[in-house]
Amino acid sequence: MTCLGIVLWFVGLGVATSMNENLGTLYFFGSLVCLGAWLWKRSEPERERLASQARHRAHAQEAAELRQRQERERAEVERWRAAHTRAAAPEAGGRFRPGPVGLPAGLGGALMVSPAELPTGQLLALPDVDQARRVFRGTVTAVVRSIDDEARGFVRELDGLPDGGCEPGRLREQGGELGWKPAQNGSRLTGAAADLVSEVLAWADVRRRLLKDFWPDPAVALGQVEELIEENGDRVRVWGRKADWNGPGPAVLPGSAWPDFLTDLRDRLTRVSTALGDLSAFPLPPALSPPPDAKFAEHVSASAATDTLSAFLVEAAARSAALSGGPMPPQATDWGLGAYTLNGFLTEEIRDRFHRAVAGSPAVAEWAPELASPQLRHRLHLCYLAFALGYLTEVSKGMQDYTERSGSGKPAANLTVMGSIGSVQIAESIQIIGSNLAAIMDRGSARTAEAIRALSQAIQQEPALSDDQRVDLLHHLADVAEAVSHPEDGRRRSRVRPALTAIAEAGAAVGAGSPISRAVTDWQHVLSALS
Repeated sequence: MTCLGIVLWFVGLGVATSMNENLGTLYFFGSLVCLGAWLWKRSEPERERLASQARHRAHAQEAAELRQRQERERAEVERWRAAHTRAAAPEAGGRFRPGPVGLPAGLGGALMVSPAELPTGQLLALPDVDQARRVFRGTVTAVVRSIDDEARGFVRELDGLPDGGCEPGRLREQGGELGWKPAQNGSRLTGAAADLVSEVLAWADVRRRLLKDFWPDPAVALGQVEELIEENGDRVRVWGRKADWNGPGPAVLPGSAWPDFLTDLRDRLTRVSTALGDLSAFPLPPALSPPPDAKFAEHVSASAATDTLSAFLVEAAARSAALSGGPMPPQATDWGLGAYTLNGFLTEEIRDRFHRAVAGSPAVAEWAPELASPQLRHRLHLCYLAFALGYLTEVSKGMQDYTERSGSGKPAANLTVMGSIGSVQIAESIQIIGSNLAAIMDRGSARTAEAIRALSQAIQQEPALSDDQRVDLLHHLADVAEAVSHPEDGRRRSRVRPALTAIAEAGAAVGAGSPISRAVTDWQHVLSALS
């Protein structure tokens, strides 16, 4: 076929040439063009194959170059990270624990005592309330002055940081093709500055919690110091307040971020110091007396309320005398100030004045060990106890007037009037319980003392009990108190289980919602250990 085609082409060329020379030339070159077009078309698949191979080789080369560049970038980032991430200093990251505020020097003397006679004829030695008020004011004022000195000390430390507390560093911001932008210059806190910031945070937290119960304004200023540090906590790396915290050092930030932070911190500490330094002496706690026109509620027996108050005063006076010897272990410190002895009054004002007289005592009682030293808590405890004893002693002296104003102290019509013999027996049992509670606390069994006191209050306040039942239950509880305060006496110990069983059964008989049942349930974990 190829030969035939060639023969025919030559025949055509001869015919065209014989007819016209120009036509022959046109025929020749046209044939060449057609042949070229045909050959180009025929080679198209091969050309596509070669082009595809070239593209693949180019893509492979680009991918290899990209991988090499990424590996170089990653290696550079890791070298940068290793060179610019400083491990936490041994004391960094919230490990600082500022010591508790101690009792200022010269304020540790004992309170003077003076005799006071109760309506029952008992003579007690009670702490001097006026002296306690002055000691309280002096103690709180001295504590505030010591915190002011600490704030000034931190300002001086910030001013004395070498190089302003900052050092040069390199940083990369997240973003870009590889997740990191190009490195740039910045600064970071020095090790000393980071440790100081961490210490300031721990200090501000502890001192704010101490001050907020007495002076709110300086506490707010301390809170602003905390806020500044915590706002930058992820960069300062002082979030962790656990002892096992171990993370990287402070981050490197661009521009003047860290110098501005330290300047702001110094300004806020200066405001704290100024707020504390501008304070005058802490005001004297109010000297409040109970209202003379108070009345008992209708269902309350005036004689029983008098006995309850007298028993508490005896127990609290003994506790005050025991505490005068010095700080006791925390578990042996009873912060009960006798507010329950006023529950029988209809007049709210008599309770309101009491709570104002001992304002702040619940917060001080709950102070954690890192807030205040045992000596400081002990001193404030003695003052609060003196305030409570002074107020309740005045209430005790006015009991006769309160009784007459309440209708001769007659109970409600649905309650039985307690006979004189029953009143005497109840008073004796309450006094036995109160005197033994002091001995129990001396032995370090504060929870046991609280449980016995709670049962005593519940029995006295239970309106559904008859006179004889109340006498019997308080007698049982007195046996328990004596046995616990004299654990070496086996005969007394043998009476504990039957006595507690009788009290629990009496509460169940009255009803699950009765004061006795609630007290037995609330203190079951303590009472079960006694029997």
